[in-house]
Amino acid sequence: MKKFLAVLLAVLMMVPMGTVAMAADTYTGPIVTVPDEFGYLTMGVGETLTIELEVLIPDKEYHVEWRSSNEEVATVDQNGKVTAHAPGRVTITALHDGYAPSSEITVYDDETYVFLSRKNPGEISRYAWSINSDDSCWSNFTLQKLGPDEVVDVTSKNSNNIFFKDVRGNTNDPTEKKYYVYYQLTPAEYELDDLDKEIEDSIIVTMKSGRTYEFPFVWVLTAYPYLSATPAFPEEIVLSPGETTTIHYEVIDKQEWLESYEPNVTRLDDDVTLGEIVKDGNKFSVSVTCMGEYFITYIRGSADYQLKSKYQRYSGYFFLDKEIKVVDPYFSEEKPSKPTKPGSTDKVTESPQEAERTANKAAEDAAVDVIREANAALAAGKELPAKTQSVTTAAGTTITAVPVKLSGLEASIYLDTMDLLATGKVGLKASINSGAAEVILPASFKHDPEPGRFGYPLGFQKDPRDASLMTQLVKGDTAKTETYKLGGNVVLPTTATVTIKTKLDGKVNVYYWNDETRKATLIASPTAADGRVTFATKQLGHLILTTGTI
Repeated sequence: MKKFLAVLLAVLMMVPMGTVAMAADTYTGPIVTVPDEFGYLTMGVGETLTIELEVLIPDKEYHVEWRSSNEEVATVDQNGKVTAHAPGRVTITALHDGYAPSSEITVYDDETYVFLSRKNPGEISRYAWSINSDDSCWSNFTLQKLGPDEVVDVTSKNSNNIFFKDVRGNTNDPTEKKYYVYYQLTPAEYELDDLDKEIEDSIIVTMKSGRTYEFPFVWVLTAYPYLSATPAFPEEIVLSPGETTTIHYEVIDKQEWLESYEPNVTRLDDDVTLGEIVKDGNKFSVSVTCMGEYFITYIRGSADYQLKSKYQRYSGYFFLDKEIKVVDPYFSEEKPSKPTKPGSTDKVTESPQEAERTANKAAEDAAVDVIREANAALAAGKELPAKTQSVTTAAGTTITAVPVKLSGLEASIYLDTMDLLATGKVGLKASINSGAAEVILPASFKHDPEPGRFGYPLGFQKDPRDASLMTQLVKGDTAKTETYKLGGNVVLPTTATVTIKTKLDGKVNVYYWNDETRKATLIASPTAADGRVTFATKQLGHLILTTGTI
């Protein structure tokens, strides 16, 4: 017995003590968070609901202080129970240990309620406008209304160039609609001394009932430089495989406020090769060579910049995307003409987006034919078609799937295809942008799409527009991070296996970033190998891949 105790003691001395306690003590993030389903809520006056927090660190003590940003609109008790009192927008916050996870709630009554870019009527918004350009500046706002009344006009006090359009109606609730409001700042001359000057204006929304809503805002004059390119935006570039062109960029800095900048050019996929960046003062250029089959891709020119000492607080990042359309004779006997010059009477019959959708739809239809043939072969006990493949999912399961090649931001899977997968036994392996991303969809699952859905977007893009915001969330001085957008902010009806080409090594944390709530949620922690990282997910959209944490 003594010998047993001695051995046991020796083993215990070899085990690091206090590991769990140390992990909890050294953890610096929030202990609880507000789940996505409570991130944005809608309530009627008089209704109540309870926000259920998600505990991130079990067994760690914490105390939450619930707060309401506007108790006239809604109050919250210390159990997270929210009571709606009056129409408006309100933020409910769960304060704890210096962190403030929150839920944004819209309260409306029997009448129609309207808010602009998440602001209540009468609530002042502040926006920045660069005076470093002599061009007009367009800004867009999101206008949302709840209730039966209709929006009939949108005007402003100081700008005559403003319009709006209906972009989305909630099919579950026809009284809920969303609009985009486009507002143009009038060109004006400003000097150095005008920096930080404030320009006041209001957007006025008029309803069919005659009721109006006013949204005041302030433009703050800043000195951000901007980027231009030749060919000019939004003119596309049309090439054949193997053909090379040069894109010329220029940093527009007419007041000479720029201290320094570091140019960068990135590609969307591997079917484009880039030459070395040639920098000459405020100009830089790069050669682009396109290879492979028909596709549409994008080249992003960007730069981190710093302004002179007087404006040291103004530093940042700008970018400009250029569209490149690559035409392969395999898909077209006749090479399409390049975009017409200004003033030309010739017309391009199909837009790049339409051409992209056409090519993707043709590839999907061909894959669907093989899937139908394979399902029939399995039912009859016959040999599978030669185009089927055995693929391995992130869970390690081997399934039968049919490959399909998709490209660009318009890639998607239609509902009929998803229905076929759901009711059959053969899956689909979508290779996007020549393998830059791959999505494996298994067969045999429940498919009950929400009303109004036409398909599931699978477009793929590296360094999307909000890349800098996404990267800023990452913790760790030595962390390496990559940002992507795969499809839209949609939840698939089945768990997909996603593979992305990456330069990261070792363990990679994959976060889904909601571009509306600006919250990141960890969805997987795979290990990158051979320049690829594979993980399972139902959630598509903005993805942050990092060796650090958020």
